Amino acid sequence: MVGENYSLLGATIDINKTLYLDEEIIISNEGNKLVAYSILNQEQIWDIPLKYPIEKFKIIEDKIITESSEGISMIDFGSLDMLWHFSIDSPSQRVIDICDEYSILALDVKEDANKSGVYLIDNMGDNKWIFPLERESVVCGGICPEKDYIVICTLEITDNIRSRVYLLDKTGNIMWAKNFDNEIITFVFFHDENIGFLKENTIISMSLAGKIEDENELSGTILRAAESKDILAICRKESPESHIIKDMGKSYLDLYSKISGKRLWSIELEDDCKNIKISDDGHLIFILVKNKVLIITRKGDIIEEYGTGFDIDDFLISPSGIPFIVNHKDKSVLIYDK
Repeated sequence: MVGENYSLLGATIDINKTLYLDEEIIISNEGNKLVAYSILNQEQIWDIPLKYPIEKFKIIEDKIITESSEGISMIDFGSLDMLWHFSIDSPSQRVIDICDEYSILALDVKEDANKSGVYLIDNMGDNKWIFPLERESVVCGGICPEKDYIVICTLEITDNIRSRVYLLDKTGNIMWAKNFDNEIITFVFFHDENIGFLKENTIISMSLAGKIEDENELSGTILRAAESKDILAICRKESPESHIIKDMGKSYLDLYSKISGKRLWSIELEDDCKNIKISDDGHLIFILVKNKVLIITRKGDIIEEYGTGFDIDDFLISPSGIPFIVNHKDKSVLIYDK
């Protein structure tokens, strides 16, 4: 784990479309290939030919999970062999969540309503069940840490807006469903033995029985959120008196304990939050504001920042947070602790 007393250096690298990095390797998507480079000298270590470009990438234990418009695949990290590929042959398929035993794949197939729904794929690539959705689109969802149940949040737009939260057991049966009229659920997380949701300006805590245990209305509008095992970070923007003039309010980063539900601290940001990421251990929080990445500890101390005169498109952190990569329009910069 990176300590709080360190000095960051940056080096431009000729590696684009980075999907993953840690203290040893950088993995990128180059055409229809996964390519791994040494983080020390950026020399190529290996490559895996693919039939389609990868959009998202995750490593779970010794397996690589890739996501593309063509479906999801599992690759053995040791042998680099493709273990399986699952697809419904639809450009609208996307992965909602992944754990070490299951993946949730959501499909919204307008050409064939019988295919639309939520698919549970096991770690052998087999489709265990389908939860059909005719008029609803999946917004977010997740597999609980104990893998006993799955939460799916959907959106249906007719004459009004309706969000719906489903709690499914691991066989795909509905345990309960809850409607939220004229509201949009944007984020789901798990804490203690409850389920948490974010809507425009409210944190909702709900029991496994479907009872709302707590509603915490925040000042302003929630823009971004990220979580680790025991903390929830929220970027929000206050509006003066009217939600119509959103660009005149102040922006804040709030940190909450997922165990107690209490806010631990709040920091005013100098600009709107464009992205937020948390290291796997929850020790470091990274905030992208305009052309700067701020590094904040879970105690609320801003300990370092990477600033530049160029706009930052996005950034990618390693599991421990540092090293990380900042992507500009025409180049990528590797930030590391000297």
